[in-house]
Amino acid sequence: MVIQARGRRQIPLTFSPDITRSPLRQRIQGLQYEMQQHNSRLMLPIQTRSSPRKRLTLSDTPPSAHGIASSLYSPSPDRIRISPLAKRQKIENCSVNGVDPEIAIKAISKKQLENVMEKLLLNHPELRQEVSRLVPTPDLSHMEEELNFLKKNIYKSLPNTRLESKTDSLAYNRVSVHLQTFKKRLVESSKSLTDGEQFTSLVDYCIMAWGVVKATPEWDNPPHNSIRKSCFKHLSTSVMKALKDGKFSRDQLVSIQKKLNNLKGDSDELMVCIKFLDFYLADSRKSTAL
Repeated sequence: MVIQARGRRQIPLTFSPDITRSPLRQRIQGLQYEMQQHNSRLMLPIQTRSSPRKRLTLSDTPPSAHGIASSLYSPSPDRIRISPLAKRQKIENCSVNGVDPEIAIKAISKKQLENVMEKLLLNHPELRQEVSRLVPTPDLSHMEEELNFLKKNIYKSLPNTRLESKTDSLAYNRVSVHLQTFKKRLVESSKSLTDGEQFTSLVDYCIMAWGVVKATPEWDNPPHNSIRKSCFKHLSTSVMKALKDGKFSRDQLVSIQKKLNNLKGDSDELMVCIKFLDFYLADSRKSTAL
């Protein structure tokens, strides 16, 4: 008995949850009363327990907190502010309306410029022939500069010391990121020319990019040359696409055939295009002879 008296208080065997007057219960009720007295105006009402019959009559969806908060608190008129999107729209309208279109067109993106041209030709179809006459051929000089710049980055990442190899696996790991960037840029440029149906410029770009890809390093491990091979394959596929969809004259096809024959030793991927040109030109000779 002495040991039990000195230990922790034990829960009586006849414990009942209906006891409402205990020191702990009185302390909790006192704290709740003080919180209700010092409650702010933003405090939500305390949910009270209801009987099972009363709960059955309530709706299944609880009220949203936004509705309760809005009913308790309404901001003063001086705190109502305008949306930032509305302000931005007003600022954009004011800035565009006061600038000439020749100057404002320099700040928009390529997609926005395409949308402007589509709307202009849709509203004024009589300008279609004049616009098509004024559209210049794609400038390939900046595309060539980008490829040469990325090729320089590849060589800059190679080891500079004489004791290290520049074509082993360690060197490849150092330049693999630059090789992926080079391939990505090559694919994007050819895709833009294909989407614009500029097939003559596409053939010229592929012949130009072929020499740049040829100048990239070759690795000792054959699997590491997969990016180089995929670039050659993509260029040959683009040339084949241009030959099939483009409307070339016979003289243009003969000129393309000569250029491709000079490149066929670098990769076997180009042989499909050369055979297609040989067959097409031979067929055209037969038709003209008849």
